[in-house]
Amino acid sequence: MTALLEKPRAKQTDSYWFHVTAEMFDQMIETGVIDHESRVELLDGRLVEIEEMKPEHVDHIDALNERLILQFSPRARVSCQNSINLPLDGRPQPDFALVRKDRPLGRYSQPEDVYLLIEVSDSSLQKDRDWKASIYARDGIQEYWILNLQNHQLEVYRDPEDARYTTTFVLKTGQLATCLAFPEDNIDWFSSLQ
Repeated sequence: MTALLEKPRAKQTDSYWFHVTAEMFDQMIETGVIDHESRVELLDGRLVEIEEMKPEHVDHIDALNERLILQFSPRARVSCQNSINLPLDGRPQPDFALVRKDRPLGRYSQPEDVYLLIEVSDSSLQKDRDWKASIYARDGIQEYWILNLQNHQLEVYRDPEDARYTTTFVLKTGQLATCLAFPEDNIDWFSSLQ
């Protein structure tokens, strides 16, 4: 199992690696090759180890989770650190996915179910900016945010085209964010930084 794991990197350029399909990934979990406690996600057919979170990172996730549930639970499902299914052998586990309430049960959320993905980033910042942003844009995730703990800012990525987001901007502490799907709601994302 360990030999299949890739350490997170900003860009994947190795010419040789073992491609894991989403079906293989599911079988690995079902048969116990990957146990439910493992911190592993599937990105472009690669098993990638998810970095261990420091207590401060956990605190930010907990605070943002509470805020998102209180604000959006009547209109959207807030999914915290659960897999989503991407078409090209991807099962990332974003810190948050704001998804349609009426999405079919019994399957992972698909790109068309997702209003917004959020990653809370510290040590994974480069991977989240480069590799994950490219994958999310390519696979049609309409809006992606990175809560950048290193610089205490929110990075907003919108309007996917090919494998990049054509609209990006940064919000600083004190500037409220708005999700494209819910333009009437301002999100106080920065209170989780305090």
